[in-house]
Amino acid sequence: MKPGVFLMVCLNIAILAAFYTGFGGLLSFGLKNVFYSLDENWQAFNLSFKIGEVLLEIVVIGIIAYWSMFFIEKAPPIFPVSKKFDKSVDTYISGIFFAYAIFLFFGDLSHKIQYIYTELSDSVTRKMDGKQTKDKIHQNGV
Repeated sequence: MKPGVFLMVCLNIAILAAFYTGFGGLLSFGLKNVFYSLDENWQAFNLSFKIGEVLLEIVVIGIIAYWSMFFIEKAPPIFPVSKKFDKSVDTYISGIFFAYAIFLFFGDLSHKIQYIYTELSDSVTRKMDGKQTKDKIHQNGV
């Protein structure tokens, strides 16, 4: 690969990486005002609501991510190199940096997912412990 081509590809990567990180920050700021924060009020909702709210947030992020990548891919590159490099840079950076920006800026979403996982895990563990206790009682003839 020629040094000029390498430099142009790297510049396109740098621009898209900065764009998607900034875009993720702006999206996070906007969605923070639309969805509940992870606080006592959110924790008080029933599990179905929590799961539904998190899924809705993920769906909105997914839709915005797809359409932003769609339009960026259609836009001409800042430093055109070749269709092969331009497409691979768009695809790779769009996916990687958008995912990175989501988990960098969407702390509440990550914590909500962990909270739901813990709540579900604890519920399953309690049910299994209760079943084991019943089985032990039954085995002892009580």
